[in-house]
Amino acid sequence: MSIRDPRTIDRSRKAAAGAAIGIALCAAAVGCTGRDDRYTLYRDSVVDPTQRVHVATFDAADGDAYNRDNCEAARAVFQAHPDIRTKFWCEKGHFKK
Repeated sequence: MSIRDPRTIDRSRKAAAGAAIGIALCAAAVGCTGRDDRYTLYRDSVVDPTQRVHVATFDAADGDAYNRDNCEAARAVFQAHPDIRTKFWCEKGHFKK
């Protein structure tokens, strides 16, 4: 049985805690990729045209153009419905109120 130096154990715990915090912050930022190629589809409201209602988020790993094109395609499908009185639009980035 070996006896470990308590200072080594304390440094290991601090390093592990620091790594965990770093990973959590990175994941919360932009998925650790350093890029934001997400697009969000919104609609307004018949009752309140200034309201931003989240419809969908496009965040496939295939990149900016892929997500933008899919968001615009979905927007066109929703908007083309003859009974729809709301406006649909895409914005780059995460959902924002």
